[in-house]
Amino acid sequence: MELRPLMFRPTENPIDELYKFATPIGKMKEPKEAIKFIEWMPALTKPEHAYYAMLLVRAKERREKFGYKGKEKALAKVIVPGYLRNPKLRLFLELRKLALLAEYSYELFVYERHEPGTNTVSEIWRYPPDIVGVLVNVNIHNWVRASIKAITEFIEGTWEVYSSGDYTRMTRLDDRVKSLAPTTSAKGVKSYFTIDIDDRKVADEVLERVKEYTGFVPARIITPRGMHILVSWHDIPRERREEFRLNLLRKLPTEYGNLVEWKKIPQEPLPGTEYKKPGFIVRFKPEEK
Repeated sequence: MELRPLMFRPTENPIDELYKFATPIGKMKEPKEAIKFIEWMPALTKPEHAYYAMLLVRAKERREKFGYKGKEKALAKVIVPGYLRNPKLRLFLELRKLALLAEYSYELFVYERHEPGTNTVSEIWRYPPDIVGVLVNVNIHNWVRASIKAITEFIEGTWEVYSSGDYTRMTRLDDRVKSLAPTTSAKGVKSYFTIDIDDRKVADEVLERVKEYTGFVPARIITPRGMHILVSWHDIPRERREEFRLNLLRKLPTEYGNLVEWKKIPQEPLPGTEYKKPGFIVRFKPEEK
């Protein structure tokens, strides 16, 4: 049996520690691609800052493959707070866990559908790996503010539940904190939004139009259908931001229909993982200045 080392010492460059775990696991087929993306992500500079990631059932793929209409559903959520030593290592390890769960989602997760207006279960669904993905929110969040919101909701909601006697409405406090985390943004740090392109035929055209405002090619996530362009308002000159919003972002639906979408929350498929199509690996391309 091969003996593997149980200990390693902290490195001068924290990112080097991620390469200690650069072996494929679950849906993470190319870990070095994920590390490249995590290295690019903004750093956590305050204890209350946090990274957020999830294991998500994609509604569109579920509808196309199984005819089931419903909202996207998070099977697992992860918060990595800024008070930890080397948060990017902790994020990478959590993403590896999600990638493993994604690979075995059919064996690990179920969803119960109820009869309308009742608690009677009518169907029990399982989740095959090809409709499940590991997603990362590029922006930094404030887990402390999310916790305060969750505690306030919990205190107010507990009395209502007690009065009504309907304890099925109770929510776990820790799960609610994770749900609220993406709604809180960390102040004073660079944030991004996504231009989601679902057709490779128009991807280069849209990218070139964005470049006219940024002055360089922004970072991109390469997806099975096209790409996600990651843009920050900080990269656009202040005097051209309103022009960018009116002449590009708001005109995208009119010019490209549902092929191009502006998403204010950059929830991205993890580079290095298999996503949507069997054998397709998500790629990350950094800025080209």
